[in-house]
Amino acid sequence: MSNGDKKSMEQNPEHYIKYRKHYIKQSAIIFLISIAIVLIIVALMVINKYCVEIFKYEQVFFLFLSLIALGIRLISHYHYQNLLNDPLSGLSEEIIIYTPGRTKSLAERTAAHQRALQGYNTFFWLGLLCFLVVFFIALIPSGGNNDNDNESSVKLAESKDDGKIEIDFIQVNDVYEIAALDSGKIGGMSRVASLKRECLKTNPNTQLVMAGDFLSPSIFNTVKSGGETLGGRQMIDAMNAAGFDIAMFGNHEFDISKTQLEKRINESSFEWVASNVHRIVAEKNTKKGIAAFQKNGTDIPPYLIKTFTDQDGTVAKIGIIALTLPTKTDDTLFASFDATIVSAKKVYDEIKNSCDAVVAITHQLMEDDKKLAAAIPQLVLIMGGHEHNMQFGKVGNVVITKAHLNAKSAFIIKLGVDKNSGKTNVSYELKKLDFTVPKDYLLEIIAQRWTDTMYQYFTGSGFNPKNIIVSKGNAFNATDEAVRNHSTNFTNLIAKAMKDYCRKADLAIFNAGSIRADEFLNTPVSELDILKALPYKDSVREVEMTGKILLLTLDSALHNNNEGAFLQYSENVTRTKTKEWLLNNKPIVLTSGYRVAINNFLLKGKENNLSFLNPAKGYVKKIQEPAPASKENDIRRIVIDYIKREFK
Repeated sequence: MSNGDKKSMEQNPEHYIKYRKHYIKQSAIIFLISIAIVLIIVALMVINKYCVEIFKYEQVFFLFLSLIALGIRLISHYHYQNLLNDPLSGLSEEIIIYTPGRTKSLAERTAAHQRALQGYNTFFWLGLLCFLVVFFIALIPSGGNNDNDNESSVKLAESKDDGKIEIDFIQVNDVYEIAALDSGKIGGMSRVASLKRECLKTNPNTQLVMAGDFLSPSIFNTVKSGGETLGGRQMIDAMNAAGFDIAMFGNHEFDISKTQLEKRINESSFEWVASNVHRIVAEKNTKKGIAAFQKNGTDIPPYLIKTFTDQDGTVAKIGIIALTLPTKTDDTLFASFDATIVSAKKVYDEIKNSCDAVVAITHQLMEDDKKLAAAIPQLVLIMGGHEHNMQFGKVGNVVITKAHLNAKSAFIIKLGVDKNSGKTNVSYELKKLDFTVPKDYLLEIIAQRWTDTMYQYFTGSGFNPKNIIVSKGNAFNATDEAVRNHSTNFTNLIAKAMKDYCRKADLAIFNAGSIRADEFLNTPVSELDILKALPYKDSVREVEMTGKILLLTLDSALHNNNEGAFLQYSENVTRTKTKEWLLNNKPIVLTSGYRVAINNFLLKGKENNLSFLNPAKGYVKKIQEPAPASKENDIRRIVIDYIKREFK
């Protein structure tokens, strides 16, 4: 600084103090802006890495912003050096600067400003450290599996089609409950949603598939909202949110009315496929014809051909067909079913030359799936449902999978297609959906909302869902594996309640499919537990049949193991080692008449090997309403009232 400038400062030092303060403020503002940019960068990185992918090439974006932040800091540092080298501190310490309310020497004022500048310099180095942290974080690939992401980056860089592609299927079937079971420990649509989300991270070509039976039955069957029964509305709500891609008809989709089924289809956001199921329509000449079920005015197709592309550009087309076992719908028939294998062959022949592979989704018995695999050995995969217990099979090269009901498990099936050789390969994993799979909180909220609706309905209908009716004791076995193969303490309880309700009955009979809990009812047991276990609002009838028909009924049910048609009966009915049926330890006489308490569903003759129970066949006589021992003829209320009396 020249002597003239120094003399000028001594004559007018206040001007230079203002000059210094101006640059200090400017530096402070630039510093705060740069810190804000860093915070924004870090927040975006966290969101992009762990919540929602905002930028496809986020590393480049974040590095660019970081460099901008560094540039701003360098400018701030430049201002600092200019001010620090300004030799105002060399002025005479005797110069006094007067400002309102305070009096300080120039030396004191400049010293204070220099201390402030040194503080800003410290912040500059901290900011530089922040930049380096952001720089190295940005170099880390985002997403869950770094190895997979690095491989994907290599593929993108090469941009070379290797002719190989993998399509993943997540298969669930027979899902009746949207909430988890066993106090939230296993199953539930929230875990299905979480599994889909995780699988998509490793393979965008992932499809979530429902292999039938999801609209009915459940405790929501009789729940009303807005003046009408839900008819599966809660399940469609959950499936839409979970991200299902494909669904097909199971036999229980036809438990609800035609109007309800059409509404549920229209409300769904996923695709439907039906290769052998049609709706019955009345033509102008009053004859019945058939047509495809529709979704919002468009026919549900007999097959799907879905196109998949991987990151290196390999494209594969996968054909999907869906087959449902012939089902006897309600008295007002609205659905027609073609033979499964005949339909499958017809559709397969139509699409086989347009696909790289064809898979089937089915809802039928395992033995029928095996027959299908033998009839069309070119199928690569059959994803099935219906039995409720997990099953796996293989016929030739055709893999057959069936998961546990109520999403207790899911099959993750990887279908590899090699376009170069024309070959396919299938690998699979049974994933147990227990505490190891996190819950999706959106699905949890949806499940709770519908649960609240259910509570309100049953409370208004005279039930007390929270009322404890068995406070202690052994758990009741209501698992499918048990009740569809042998009697349990829970099936015996129901039979006792039915026989007690029909005061003159010699025995009680009901189908195991009436029970839908598939879990142990641990004490304390509430009314809600019984309502969940017996979701159908079925009635109990007292009928008379000959010993011959009674024996035919008991013998026929022996062929229905693992099915809902398996019969449960009173404890006073036994079978000897010589295969003789006894009632109260006495042989059943062919010509004698017997009074039987039976649930009304069996009298419709819809169960396998039990069509003769339909009164129209003439074998079952004297159908009558029993003398009421309960408020109304509803098997759920009958069982609850019986428990209240017996477990006081």
